[in-house]
Parts: sequence; structure tokens; C-alpha cells
Amino acid sequence: MKRLQISLCMIVCDEEEHLERCLSSAVDTVSEMIIVDTGSQDRSVEIARSYGARVISIPWRGDFSGARNLSLEYATKPWILVLDADEEWVVPPAEKLIEMMDEAEAFGYYVQLQSYVGVTGEEFITDSVCRFFRNDERLRFRGMIHEEIATCILEAEPEGVRFSPMVVKHYGYLDHVIAQKNKAARNVSLIQKALLEKPDDPVLIYALGTEYFQQEEYQKARVLFEALLSSVPLRVGYMSDVLLKLAFSYKEMGNTKEAKNTIEEALRHYPDFVDLIELRAILHIEENELDSALALLKKATLLGDVSLKYTSCSGAGTYRSLYIRGLLYERLLSYEKSCRCYEEVLTFQPQFHAAWQRLIRIRGAFNQIQELVEQFQLYKGKLSPQVQSSIVQYLMELNQPQWFTQYQLLLPDAYTHNPLWKGIFLAQLGKEELALLSVREAQQCFHSHMQADKQLEADLLLWAIFLQMNEYAQVYEIVLRLAKRQKEYQALFGWKPGQIIALSRPVYQSCSRALLAIGAWEKWLDLHRSCSPLGWTEEVNDSFAIALLRAPHSIQLQFLQMFLMETHLSSRLLQIAGVLAIRCRKYHEATTLFERLSHSSIEKEQIIAQLGLLYAQAGLAKRWRADILPDQVNSLQFLSIFS
Repeated sequence: MKRLQISLCMIVCDEEEHLERCLSSAVDTVSEMIIVDTGSQDRSVEIARSYGARVISIPWRGDFSGARNLSLEYATKPWILVLDADEEWVVPPAEKLIEMMDEAEAFGYYVQLQSYVGVTGEEFITDSVCRFFRNDERLRFRGMIHEEIATCILEAEPEGVRFSPMVVKHYGYLDHVIAQKNKAARNVSLIQKALLEKPDDPVLIYALGTEYFQQEEYQKARVLFEALLSSVPLRVGYMSDVLLKLAFSYKEMGNTKEAKNTIEEALRHYPDFVDLIELRAILHIEENELDSALALLKKATLLGDVSLKYTSCSGAGTYRSLYIRGLLYERLLSYEKSCRCYEEVLTFQPQFHAAWQRLIRIRGAFNQIQELVEQFQLYKGKLSPQVQSSIVQYLMELNQPQWFTQYQLLLPDAYTHNPLWKGIFLAQLGKEELALLSVREAQQCFHSHMQADKQLEADLLLWAIFLQMNEYAQVYEIVLRLAKRQKEYQALFGWKPGQIIALSRPVYQSCSRALLAIGAWEKWLDLHRSCSPLGWTEEVNDSFAIALLRAPHSIQLQFLQMFLMETHLSSRLLQIAGVLAIRCRKYHEATTLFERLSHSSIEKEQIIAQLGLLYAQAGLAKRWRADILPDQVNSLQFLSIFS
């Protein structure tokens, strides 16, 4: 692309981790780069100059607008693009940019700022911010923090700001970045300082409330948002976000009534704000008003993406709303409808891990293998190695090793991303020698790339496979290696089934995962009995439930006896134990366990939904009528879905 008459203007300080990504996104499009550095001690200035940027160094004075406006003074091109170092410009087609710049009455454009949040950055919040505008001396930033220029443009040219589809990706709200730069404390301090000078400034009050909201200090956020409601007209752009955050704060504080009232009031002014509609649906779900929730979620997906109009979370009105609908259908025991929702989620966001997880577990429970294969074929070559690896993990948890041999070509990158999968599937198939060879090959790969955590994982798998083969000399050699990596593994020296052993919980969990992964049930039972004081607390995840409900009959009987001997079982374990009792045709025991479950604090409908899927995962869904069940069990509502 030919460089356009655009000046990139930035302020930076110690941004070597992010700066290169930002500059590389713009270098082929803009004609000049102006960077104001406010005291970097790292390689930021060096990186900026390597991209041909003009660097102006100044001391930091605690004023973002002042530093921004200084960068504008040095810009020589007719249009200015403003980015932060932790951002990345998604460059539009050249003809679109030229069209925007040629619009005579346009003095600035709102761009879609996608701020990625959380640990992984799978989700983002979209805001409309003015970052692309004419180089005009009348146009300058305002505000010591959360500075903005749109107000200034609108004062000079009341119709001068347009919306645009231009996207800027922002990585500064990822958890590790916030913690690394102590952004939360810095921002609160700067806003409080600015409020001393302008105590009634609504933009600053909104900014402080937002900081508290992001830090989950909902009581402090609520006070500030309520103050804005009494002083700022609802037509002001950010007030839709104020109402959404206020309603969510009420919800998190346990004040459901005020949350609902706030949403109802907000929807009168913003009837198409799907984030509000979603939140109202979630409140309905929490109150078990499932039909009302379903109607609202359908409405949200009809409205679709509204991020050009509102501050909105990624997927609101599209894949997130569909995902919540899928979960709701599960609660209603409508598993086929839930699968259709998850499949539609993937049309919007093929990389959405949670949708793949739910889809695989439901299709797998009902042995709908062909339907899964069709999805794998549909997205072949379109999924990241991480997503492919997650999918293979879900398949591994279903203990379906034959899928490895039949369909591994549909998910080829999974085995590159995690070479241990092949060894696990081979071990599940009972091909221990081939499994050992595969795990050792993977371990060599981990060693060459200095991946210590993966080397430990590989050693644990080798330990589990040798233990399954009763090769105790080899087991001893592996324990030696494990103990060199982590001293806690020394407790495994010399252990054999039937001996009491004192393992730390992390070591016990790691050993359990390795044994369960390869289907070494007898050895896992031996380990559990040897470490019985550790109890069941850590064994109630979905992977454990699925594996147990598909384990050999003899194993299930042994587990059932252990469950029945326990006086204190969690609700989840009571569910698993009850379905396991039906699986083993122990109907009196099933009735006893479900009677205990009925006294649980968990809502009946939620228990029924969980039991229904467990029942399917146990392989009972299509043949329960062949069982002769006593009235107490047969009357359970969750069984009616299979009649």
C-alpha cells in the first residue's frame, strides 16, 4: 500500500514489550511517526527510531493531554492517527481510508477500540473512541487521564465526527499487563488528583467509577454511577455504559431488585442495547424464569452486534448470546437445541473453546460421532493449534481412543502443539510399548526446547504407563527423575499398591491425572486408597465424571462402594454416585443417593440438567427403558427426556 498523508502520534514510556507490534501495524501506511517519550529506561526509544520515528523526549508531568498535544504540534500531515504502544491498528483497505479522508465535512472519526480482557484475551470490550482526525490547531486533547478529543472537535464542528468501522486492538487490559504496570493504582491516583481540581467533572467521575468497576469494587463504583444518573442527561454517549455497569454492580452486590429496575429503566432509553438484554436474561435464569430468559436471548441474537453504537462486550448479540442460549437449553434438557446453538457460535467465532467443549461433551455423550466429524471437517485448517489441542483434550477425556486413529488428520496441529496426545491415545488403546516410544519422542522435543513443565508431564505419563505394566524397576527410574525435578516426588520411592503413602496434594493430583488419562483405573484406585486422607475434594471435575461413567463395570462397582461408605459427599459427587448406581443396576442405592441429593442447597432444575447429561455420558440414554427401575428413581424428571 502506498503511504498516505497521515501522521501517527504517540506517547510512550517503557513500552519495549509492545511498541514493535504497534509500529509494525502502521509503518507501511502512515507517512510519519511522532513519538513523545516521557522517560523510558528500556529500549523504547531505540525501537521507535528503528522504525524511522521522530522522538521527542520530555519529563513526565502527570498530564496525558499535555503529552498528547505536544505530539500533535510536531505532526505535518493533514490527518492524524493516535495510538498507544499497547495497541495494534487493523489497517482498512486503502480506498476506504482515502474515502474517509476525502469526506469534506468530516473532521474526525470514531474507531472501534477492542480492549482484550482477562488472562487469555479471548474476550474484548468494544468502545467507540475518536483517534483519527484532521490536523487542525483547534483540535486538542482534554483531560489529565482518559483524555479525549471528540468534545473539542464537536465544539469546533458540531457535525464533524463520524462513526467508522476502523478497528484498533488494545492489549493493555489483559490481567498480566495490568499487574505488571500497576495500571489500576496509577489510574485511580491520577483521576483522584484531577478530581481535586474539577470535583464535579462527570467524565472524571465516570472514569473513576469505571476503574473501581474493573477492580470489582462494586460498592465504590455504584456510588459514583448513581451520582452521574442524577446529574448527566441520558442522551450523553457514555450514559448507556453507566447504566449497564450500575446494573451489574447491583447484581454482584446481591441487590437483584435494583439491578432489574435499572435494566428496565435503561432499556426504555436504549432498547437495542444487547448487553443490557443479556444481563436481564441472566437475572431471569438465576430466578429460574427460563422461558423469559430464552425470549430475551433470542431477541439479543436478532438485534446482533451493536458495538458501533454502544460500549459492548465481544459476542453480545452474536456468539456470546448464542452460547448462553445453549447453556439454557441444556438446563431445559434440550440437548439437540443446545448443540445447534454451539454450532452457530462457531460460525461467528471458530476459536471459542467453551463452545467446542460443550459440543464435544454432549455429542460424545450421545455417541453422535458423525455430527462431530462434520464440524471438524467444516473448520479444518481454520483452527489455531491451541484450539485443536483443546478439542483433542476433550476427546481424550471421553476415552474414545479410536477417534485418534480415524480422525487425527482433521486436527493435525493438535499433535504438534502437544505431542503427548498421541502417547495418551495409544496407552488408552492398550498399546503400551508404542505409547512409551511416542512419549519419549515428545520428551526429546521438550528437552530441546527447554520446556521443563512439559518434561515433567511426560515423566508422569511414563510413570503411569510403566506402573500400568507392573514394570517397577522402570517406575523407580522415572521416580528418580521426577524427584530431581521436584523434591516432593521423593515420597513415591518404593511405593507399590497396598502401601500407605504420604503425598502432598499437588503430587497426588498430578499422579491421578496421569493415571486417569491413560485409563489405568486399578492403579488409580490403588493410589487413592494409599492416600485416602486426601479425600475426594479434587476429583469432581467433568473429566473425572466422564471417565468414571465410561470405566469398566468392575471399576464402577468399586467406586460405588467407596462412595456409599462416605458420609460427606458434595452435591456433584452425589450426582455422579447416583447415576453410577443406576449404571450398575443398584437401584436401592441410587434411590438413597438421590434422596441425599434432594436435601442439597442447589436448585432442583439445575440438578436435573446436570443429571441428565451425566446419564447420557454413562451410556444409558438410549437404553434406559430396558432397565427395570423402581418408582422412586423412574419418577425423576431428568429421565423423562429419554422416554
